[in-house]
Amino acid sequence: KQVDHFFPGEYHQSVFHFAKNDKALQEDMELQRGGTDNDDSWPFADCAASDTTCSRVLARVEGIRNQCGKLCDVQDKASLQPGLFFSERRTDIDCKVLFEMDGVDVPREQDRAPDHLPKALQGDFTMFGAAKVVPFYPDRKILDARYVSGKAKTPLWSFELIEKMKRDVGMCNAETCPLRGPYGAKPTNVVIRSLQKVDLAHKSVLVIGSESPWVEAICLFFGAAKVTTLEYGSIVSNHPQVAVITPTEFKSKYLDGTLEQFDAVVTFSSVEHSGLGRYGDALNPWGDIIAIARAWCTTKKGGSLAIGVPFHATRDTIQFNAHRVYGPARYPFLTTNWK
Repeated sequence: KQVDHFFPGEYHQSVFHFAKNDKALQEDMELQRGGTDNDDSWPFADCAASDTTCSRVLARVEGIRNQCGKLCDVQDKASLQPGLFFSERRTDIDCKVLFEMDGVDVPREQDRAPDHLPKALQGDFTMFGAAKVVPFYPDRKILDARYVSGKAKTPLWSFELIEKMKRDVGMCNAETCPLRGPYGAKPTNVVIRSLQKVDLAHKSVLVIGSESPWVEAICLFFGAAKVTTLEYGSIVSNHPQVAVITPTEFKSKYLDGTLEQFDAVVTFSSVEHSGLGRYGDALNPWGDIIAIARAWCTTKKGGSLAIGVPFHATRDTIQFNAHRVYGPARYPFLTTNWK
């Protein structure tokens, strides 16, 4: 199973990593928004003795740590080996245990997105100092869009909508693209050019995270036989080649043996949010790592992963509570066991 590496034009990607010298695209994706913050303690705070919600968070996270084992040991430098861009990581994964874990596929304990993280988890979230936490907004505004156990932003994907998006893909070129994904024309074109180099013909594809079916339409345009989308919020798809399942359904199908094995996995601007509480998901220092590892467990031998996440060549950050920006410390753990 491998991560595909491409070099379309000026973009250095793996598959959709953005080149550090492409300032305009970085600004489009807001990868470095928020700047710096001199408060080393923020956003971590001790749990008050009377804060039962915080206590429940800590107990749940400790349960994940105990079940996750080597996969979530972010201090395990012995499992790293040289890679093409960043290091690569190899370790044992017990897929059954990974899907049986309690406390992963649950809504957050808080009614609103938390504006701080328990200090007891500071090492886990920052990889024991390898990643710096900065505010996404200078005023430390917190983003809150509760999709877990609720409806997605676009809850109905009609046959007509997806077919139109497919036709729009065919009209895209280096200058213009009528298919505008959530991030604008440039990133949409990057995804199109990249997936063009992945053999998706007659394949079954897993897409992780979608608010609208633009990535799904691109996969179908390039010949995918079926696309299954894994998304927090509930979505109804009326297209016969596109199915949508929630993480809870994904877990249940894997454990009862009814989840198919996929030929390819595609994810763009999704897993970097996992475990930060922004979308109603429960706080989890390893939410992103677990999501990609589960995808590895459901991919056929020789399958591929096309992944697009915020990226920096030399440093790792968490722009709280928006997303992680991956660098040489965390990226190898995110793509554990993918070559």
